[in-house]
Amino acid sequence: MTMTFDGLLRSIHPEVTLDRFEREANAAVLSMHAQHPVPRDARTLLLRLAALQHRMSLPVGDRTPFPAAFLERHARVVDRRLAAHFGGRRGIGVAFQIVQAKGATGYREVMDILANRHAHDRTRLTVQRRVDRYWQTLGTQGKIHAAKLYLARFSEYLAPDQRRRDPIRLATVLPRILYEHPYRLRDLLVSDRLRR
Repeated sequence: MTMTFDGLLRSIHPEVTLDRFEREANAAVLSMHAQHPVPRDARTLLLRLAALQHRMSLPVGDRTPFPAAFLERHARVVDRRLAAHFGGRRGIGVAFQIVQAKGATGYREVMDILANRHAHDRTRLTVQRRVDRYWQTLGTQGKIHAAKLYLARFSEYLAPDQRRRDPIRLATVLPRILYEHPYRLRDLLVSDRLRR
Protein backbone atom coordinates (compact mmCIF):
# COMPACT_ATOMS: atom_id res chain seq x y z
CA MET A 1 0.00 0.00 0.00
CA THR A 2 1.39 3.36 -1.07
CA MET A 3 1.53 6.22 1.40
CA THR A 4 -0.36 9.38 0.49
CA PHE A 5 1.06 12.89 0.77
CA ASP A 6 -1.22 13.52 3.75
CA GLY A 7 -0.02 10.28 5.32
CA LEU A 8 3.57 11.40 4.90
CA LEU A 9 2.85 14.77 6.49
CA ARG A 10 1.15 13.04 9.43
CA SER A 11 4.12 10.68 9.83
CA ILE A 12 6.63 13.57 10.00
CA HIS A 13 4.49 15.96 12.07
CA PRO A 14 6.40 17.42 15.04
CA GLU A 15 4.16 15.65 17.56
CA VAL A 16 5.04 12.29 15.98
CA THR A 17 8.75 13.00 15.54
CA LEU A 18 10.38 15.89 17.40
CA ASP A 19 8.11 16.08 20.43
CA ARG A 20 7.95 12.32 20.89
CA PHE A 21 11.70 11.78 20.64
CA GLU A 22 12.36 14.70 23.00
CA ARG A 23 9.92 13.28 25.57
CA GLU A 24 11.58 9.86 25.37
CA ALA A 25 15.09 11.32 25.72
CA ASN A 26 14.03 13.50 28.66
CA ALA A 27 12.48 10.50 30.41
CA ALA A 28 15.81 8.66 30.04
CA VAL A 29 17.64 11.69 31.50
CA LEU A 30 15.30 11.83 34.48
CA SER A 31 15.72 8.15 35.23
CA MET A 32 19.52 8.31 34.92
CA HIS A 33 19.87 11.56 36.87
CA ALA A 34 17.93 10.18 39.81
CA GLN A 35 20.06 7.02 39.97
CA HIS A 36 23.59 8.43 40.11
CA PRO A 37 25.50 11.11 42.02
CA VAL A 38 27.63 13.69 40.20
CA PRO A 39 30.63 11.98 38.55
CA ARG A 40 34.03 12.92 39.99
CA ASP A 41 36.18 12.09 36.96
CA ALA A 42 35.90 12.23 33.15
CA ARG A 43 35.94 8.43 32.76
CA THR A 44 32.96 8.01 35.10
CA LEU A 45 31.13 10.80 33.28
CA LEU A 46 31.78 9.09 29.96
CA LEU A 47 30.49 5.77 31.31
CA ARG A 48 27.33 7.38 32.66
CA LEU A 49 26.69 9.29 29.44
CA ALA A 50 27.31 6.11 27.43
CA ALA A 51 24.74 4.35 29.65
CA LEU A 52 22.33 7.25 29.03
CA GLN A 53 22.97 6.96 25.29
CA HIS A 54 22.21 3.24 25.52
CA ARG A 55 18.97 3.89 27.38
CA MET A 56 17.88 6.51 24.83
CA SER A 57 18.55 4.08 21.99
CA LEU A 58 16.14 1.51 23.48
CA PRO A 59 12.37 1.48 23.01
CA VAL A 60 10.47 3.28 25.76
CA GLY A 61 10.14 1.18 28.87
CA ASP A 62 12.89 -1.25 27.87
CA ARG A 63 15.34 -1.51 30.77
CA THR A 64 17.84 -3.83 29.13
CA PRO A 65 21.07 -3.53 31.14
CA PHE A 66 23.95 -1.63 29.63
CA PRO A 67 26.24 -4.24 28.04
CA ALA A 68 29.95 -3.55 28.36
CA ALA A 69 30.42 -4.55 24.72
CA PHE A 70 28.54 -1.43 23.65
CA LEU A 71 30.69 0.91 25.75
CA GLU A 72 33.06 1.99 22.98
CA ARG A 73 30.26 2.44 20.45
CA HIS A 74 28.12 4.53 22.77
CA ALA A 75 31.16 6.46 24.02
CA ARG A 76 32.02 7.46 20.43
CA VAL A 77 28.43 8.56 19.82
CA VAL A 78 28.44 10.57 23.06
CA ASP A 79 31.73 12.27 22.24
CA ARG A 80 30.60 13.04 18.66
CA ARG A 81 27.30 14.53 19.80
CA LEU A 82 28.92 16.62 22.52
CA ALA A 83 31.66 17.76 20.12
CA ALA A 84 28.99 18.83 17.63
CA HIS A 85 27.28 20.82 20.35
CA PHE A 86 30.49 22.42 21.61
CA GLY A 87 31.73 23.41 18.15
CA GLY A 88 34.10 20.58 17.33
CA ARG A 89 36.15 20.47 20.51
CA ARG A 90 36.60 17.19 22.36
CA GLY A 91 33.10 16.72 23.71
CA ILE A 92 33.71 14.75 26.87
CA GLY A 93 36.48 17.09 28.01
CA VAL A 94 34.28 20.16 27.73
CA ALA A 95 31.38 18.30 29.34
CA PHE A 96 33.54 17.32 32.30
CA GLN A 97 34.66 20.94 32.75
CA ILE A 98 30.99 21.95 32.93
CA VAL A 99 30.28 19.25 35.52
CA GLN A 100 33.29 20.28 37.58
CA ALA A 101 32.30 23.94 37.50
CA LYS A 102 28.57 23.54 38.15
CA GLY A 103 28.24 20.25 40.04
CA ALA A 104 24.79 18.64 39.89
CA THR A 105 23.41 21.46 37.73
CA GLY A 106 26.22 20.98 35.23
CA TYR A 107 25.71 17.21 35.21
CA ARG A 108 22.04 17.70 34.37
CA GLU A 109 22.96 20.32 31.75
CA VAL A 110 25.34 17.90 30.01
CA MET A 111 22.75 15.11 30.07
CA ASP A 112 20.15 17.50 28.61
CA ILE A 113 22.57 18.51 25.84
CA LEU A 114 23.13 14.85 24.97
CA ALA A 115 19.38 14.13 25.07
CA ASN A 116 18.59 17.08 22.80
CA ARG A 117 21.25 16.03 20.29
CA HIS A 118 19.92 12.46 20.40
CA ALA A 119 16.33 13.62 19.79
CA HIS A 120 17.46 15.89 16.95
CA ASP A 121 19.52 13.16 15.26
CA ARG A 122 16.76 10.59 15.66
CA THR A 123 14.19 13.00 14.24
CA ARG A 124 16.41 13.87 11.30
CA LEU A 125 17.04 10.22 10.42
CA THR A 126 13.41 9.19 10.87
CA VAL A 127 12.08 12.04 8.75
CA GLN A 128 14.66 11.47 6.01
CA ARG A 129 13.85 7.77 5.89
CA ARG A 130 10.09 8.38 5.67
CA VAL A 131 10.41 11.13 3.05
CA ASP A 132 12.83 9.10 0.95
CA ARG A 133 10.63 6.00 1.12
CA TYR A 134 7.59 8.06 0.04
CA TRP A 135 9.48 9.93 -2.69
CA GLN A 136 10.79 6.69 -4.24
CA THR A 137 7.24 5.44 -4.74
CA LEU A 138 6.30 8.44 -6.87
CA GLY A 139 6.67 8.89 -10.59
CA THR A 140 7.33 12.26 -12.20
CA GLN A 141 3.66 13.29 -12.19
CA GLY A 142 3.27 12.21 -8.56
CA LYS A 143 6.26 14.34 -7.55
CA ILE A 144 4.85 17.37 -9.36
CA HIS A 145 1.46 16.76 -7.73
CA ALA A 146 3.11 16.57 -4.28
CA ALA A 147 4.88 19.88 -4.99
CA LYS A 148 1.55 21.47 -5.97
CA LEU A 149 -0.05 20.22 -2.75
CA TYR A 150 2.84 21.53 -0.65
CA LEU A 151 2.70 24.93 -2.36
CA ALA A 152 -1.05 25.14 -1.82
CA ARG A 153 -0.87 24.27 1.89
CA PHE A 154 2.49 25.45 3.11
CA SER A 155 3.74 28.22 0.85
CA GLU A 156 4.10 30.52 3.88
CA TYR A 157 6.73 28.10 5.27
CA LEU A 158 8.88 28.45 2.19
CA ALA A 159 11.57 30.99 1.47
CA PRO A 160 10.45 33.70 -1.00
CA ASP A 161 12.56 32.25 -3.84
CA GLN A 162 10.98 28.81 -3.30
CA ARG A 163 7.47 30.28 -3.24
CA ARG A 164 8.00 31.72 -6.70
CA ARG A 165 9.04 28.40 -8.16
CA ASP A 166 6.68 26.49 -10.34
CA PRO A 167 5.71 23.00 -9.07
CA ILE A 168 8.09 21.27 -11.49
CA ARG A 169 11.10 23.13 -10.14
CA LEU A 170 9.89 22.81 -6.55
CA ALA A 171 9.57 19.04 -7.02
CA THR A 172 13.34 18.85 -7.53
CA VAL A 173 14.02 20.20 -4.01
CA LEU A 174 10.86 19.09 -2.19
CA PRO A 175 12.51 16.16 -0.36
CA ARG A 176 15.01 18.57 1.24
CA ILE A 177 12.16 20.92 2.15
CA LEU A 178 10.23 18.02 3.67
CA TYR A 179 13.29 17.03 5.76
CA GLU A 180 12.96 20.43 7.47
CA HIS A 181 9.15 20.45 7.58
CA PRO A 182 8.75 19.24 11.21
CA TYR A 183 11.16 21.93 12.45
CA ARG A 184 9.50 24.71 10.47
CA LEU A 185 6.03 23.59 11.47
CA ARG A 186 6.93 23.41 15.15
CA ASP A 187 8.54 26.85 15.03
CA LEU A 188 5.38 28.25 13.47
CA LEU A 189 3.11 26.45 15.94
CA VAL A 190 5.16 27.74 18.88
CA SER A 191 5.24 31.31 17.56
CA ASP A 192 1.49 31.12 16.89
CA ARG A 193 0.86 30.01 20.51
CA LEU A 194 3.04 32.85 21.80
CA ARG A 195 1.04 35.42 19.83
CA ARG A 196 -2.24 34.34 21.42
